[in-house]
Amino acid sequence: MYLHSTLGKVLFALALGGLPGVFVAAHGQDSPATARATAARAFLATLEPSELEAVSREFAHPSRHGWSFFPARREALRLGDLDHAERVALEGFLLTALSKEGITKLQEVLLVEPVSDRGGGVVTGPEEYHITFFGSPSETEPWAWRFEGHHVALNQTLAEGRVIAATPSFLGSSPLRSDDGVEPLRREVVAARRVVDMLDADARARVTVKQVPGEIVSGMSVAWQLPDAEGSSLAQLPEPARKALRELASEHVSIHAEDVSRSFLERWDRIDPAKIHFAWFGAVPGNGGHGYRLQGPEWVMEYVNVQARANHAHTVWRTLDGEFVPVAER
Repeated sequence: MYLHSTLGKVLFALALGGLPGVFVAAHGQDSPATARATAARAFLATLEPSELEAVSREFAHPSRHGWSFFPARREALRLGDLDHAERVALEGFLLTALSKEGITKLQEVLLVEPVSDRGGGVVTGPEEYHITFFGSPSETEPWAWRFEGHHVALNQTLAEGRVIAATPSFLGSSPLRSDDGVEPLRREVVAARRVVDMLDADARARVTVKQVPGEIVSGMSVAWQLPDAEGSSLAQLPEPARKALRELASEHVSIHAEDVSRSFLERWDRIDPAKIHFAWFGAVPGNGGHGYRLQGPEWVMEYVNVQARANHAHTVWRTLDGEFVPVAER
């Protein structure tokens, strides 16, 4: 069982509110950039030469553009191949890159992921996730990392001592809820539905779109474009709904560490409310396919649950600014 693995135990401890003291002590006084780079180098130092080859790519390697949340064979370092010391070091790195809430959500996604042989050498399950580093972890020079597998694609690109992009940031869940009640994406859809429920009839009609997208519309392309705005702008909504939508945005970005979410929310506060749109798609949860889209001038957050009779959800945060753009062009 996955909970008997080192990663599962640490993530489960985090879900219960207990942070392993060794990582807090090691990185608590460092800047976020220093903590991440130090923890990444510590993880890489535990690896065998063949593992180091599997996990390492040049910063400009084409595979950095090839992110995916599909079940697939991946040319990267597999979680299930790590020994105890390597897993502990990986956990140390993830604790610097993600928030406590993000670690918990990641743990829940992995817990509900069933072991399945998809054929052609493709297997999904809690051990079938992969980590890749692009470039050498540094406090100043550009580098990036990705943790990826079925229903998980977490990315960060760092340069000049900060995260310049934390997208694509994708999590999915199938089934939506495990037999023991674990529901990884519950907070997102509850937060979105809370907005709809607080609106009067006219405002609710403006935000509601009957046709539910069959999938996230931003897709997995590098050259993606913002979808046409649907629903209602924040300028047309009452102040309580605007605040609730900011909380919904926070739910998406707070997967990542506090410096990342704080930076995004500071930008949110400077955007003209007329340039942020919210749409609710389809039925009330539990009564068929549904979803939502929250988008601003250069980013989009999506949730779609239509597959398997609305028992298979996908959620993503994407940004136009900086996902895969060479740092020199920014």
